Amino acid sequence: MLSGLRGRSCRSGNPQREALAVTIGRFLFLVFSAFFALLLTLAVLAMLLYVNQRELQHRLTIRLESQALVQELHQSSDDMTRFARAFAATGEARYEEYYRAILDIRHGKRPRPLHYTRSYWDLYAANDTPPSGDGRRASLRQLMTETGFTSQELLKLEEYQTCAERLASLEEEAIRAVRAGERESANRLLNNSEY
Repeated sequence: MLSGLRGRSCRSGNPQREALAVTIGRFLFLVFSAFFALLLTLAVLAMLLYVNQRELQHRLTIRLESQALVQELHQSSDDMTRFARAFAATGEARYEEYYRAILDIRHGKRPRPLHYTRSYWDLYAANDTPPSGDGRRASLRQLMTETGFTSQELLKLEEYQTCAERLASLEEEAIRAVRAGERESANRLLNNSEY
């Protein structure tokens, strides 16, 4: 009996109620559709943000690596000058060895130290032992190419390296003078205006 009443009250035939039920149903469908579309849009935006963040992090890492390599080129030139001058002043063979090691590492003839930072040669010279183990063999130029230096950047660095090689040539001349017993001449060569 109740089932019959229930059925009649739902199908009362009242057109306003049926229109209202259809309108509410349509409204709820639109609300849920809009919510789902908004949720989907937020998911896509979150994924794009994540991808963009990873790309930004990658670019920042490359930038830091690039700056470190440029700094290494500059620092290696400074260290070579310091050791060439120390060799000319003292005649101690270890300074020539340090000089040659820096040059060999720069050109990829020796493995790169694992923690090859600005203070590496200060620590090495203070204790006469390497502060870290060896890494892989790679020239500075090769590392710059691997890091993604542009051709313009590599061209500028080649200009700098050409100047550094000219200094190295003068340093080599001074080292030969020290070996020949002409330390005074070597000191003049490493401290003149041409140098």
